[in-house]
Amino acid sequence: MPIQLICAGMLRMDPSGATFTSTHFLYVQLCLEARALEEALPILDKPIVGFPSQAIKGIEEQPLCAEHQVSSAYITLNSGLSSAISAEDVHEYYLLGAIIYIGLRQWRKALTFLEHVLVAPTQNTATGLMLEAYRKWLLVALLIEGKSPSLPRDVNQEALRKIKPASKAYEAFADIYKSGNLLRLQAEADAGQGLWQDDGNVGLVRQVLRHFTESQVINLSKTYVALPMLDIAQHLGETPEVTAQYLGFLVTSGQLNASLERKSTTSDTSSQILRFYSDRSSGPLAQSEQQLHAALVIQKQRILELADQLKDGDRRLSLNQDYLEYAKTRRERKEQARDGGAMDLDWAGPGEDEDMMGDLK
Repeated sequence: MPIQLICAGMLRMDPSGATFTSTHFLYVQLCLEARALEEALPILDKPIVGFPSQAIKGIEEQPLCAEHQVSSAYITLNSGLSSAISAEDVHEYYLLGAIIYIGLRQWRKALTFLEHVLVAPTQNTATGLMLEAYRKWLLVALLIEGKSPSLPRDVNQEALRKIKPASKAYEAFADIYKSGNLLRLQAEADAGQGLWQDDGNVGLVRQVLRHFTESQVINLSKTYVALPMLDIAQHLGETPEVTAQYLGFLVTSGQLNASLERKSTTSDTSSQILRFYSDRSSGPLAQSEQQLHAALVIQKQRILELADQLKDGDRRLSLNQDYLEYAKTRRERKEQARDGGAMDLDWAGPGEDEDMMGDLK
């Protein structure tokens, strides 16, 4: 209950949750320590687009009771709604958020949060948070793509060069996963047990091993429309009973768009057939038009909210002194280029030597 009250207070102060405050980090840390993972979702699911800033010189701040288009307009360093924030606070917030998403098996959101840590601006130095994020990123990527995807372009390459040598065991594990050899993958997982334990990634490694079997079934769906249970069991190296139980879990949990059918009226598990569905328009994962429309409405609303945040960011940037000086310099250069572009045909004779390289000094 106290955790829920804190969440309610945060969202009442900022319903959009778009401005990061010192409370964000403390709240996510509290949820993780209390193992109340789902209680963190109302905060984690809100995209962060702004941070408390200093008041802009020459611009009078509006009172808190005034109507504000975005929360970053009233959550400032002078408002008392947040204490000072360090870059490490932001990085650790995203790392803890990724751990919570991993605990809830929301892999794509976890991957996004881990990438936020990896692309964080640094002075060409690798931090312990970045190292931990990279190791978890390799494992979570296997659960989504079945391989290590390309890193975001904004990753600091100098920091990455320092991280990769300390993550060779994780990269080797990912390479073996891509090879498709289950025995080698299991052997590598057993060999690195001490490392996974020290890093707190034992659960992730086990999840990757389970996902390997799932990926083999999904690969079958790319080739076959339907397969007998005996053939699938032989392919996975399991008994028909164990295979049927595992496939039933994949279907009921929504991880596999397929159905289990029986060839006869007997209750023999080996007589079942797994039928695959190639798209979401049919099968157990099919959605109605009303469901698709509702999802589109929610997505549209999120886009409109982000558009308002971007507009406010552009406005605040245009009032920044550094930006104003940059815009002034750019305007002057454009005027000089325009004036120099027209040829002066009214030559008044020789005059003083002109320094043609003056603009380059």
